[in-house]
Amino acid sequence: QHLLDFADKDIERLIGELVSSVCRLFSSPDGTVTKVTDHVVLRVQTPDEEAVLVRESKPTGCPMMPRRGTETLEAVAKKLVNGLPPFLRSELVVEPFHPDNGSW
Repeated sequence: QHLLDFADKDIERLIGELVSSVCRLFSSPDGTVTKVTDHVVLRVQTPDEEAVLVRESKPTGCPMMPRRGTETLEAVAKKLVNGLPPFLRSELVVEPFHPDNGSW
């Protein structure tokens, strides 16, 4: 059995994150409890998979945002698309996530 010393402010912050679905707690078979947060990375590619959309200005890379435990991957992807420049939004279609097309 492991005892951890948390300050009241740390416990209150964790409770707030759990209640608002910002994070979740997972317990491993050996009893380790881990705080987990999800982030959705928007992958936009051409039909032939030859080109991928990335941002060159800061923050660089693929568009990404955190996902609450109560949100679907598709809902967060739509939020990400809505944050793109208008000329791109009308050209993109959010498809349901399939594990073969991404990573966990």
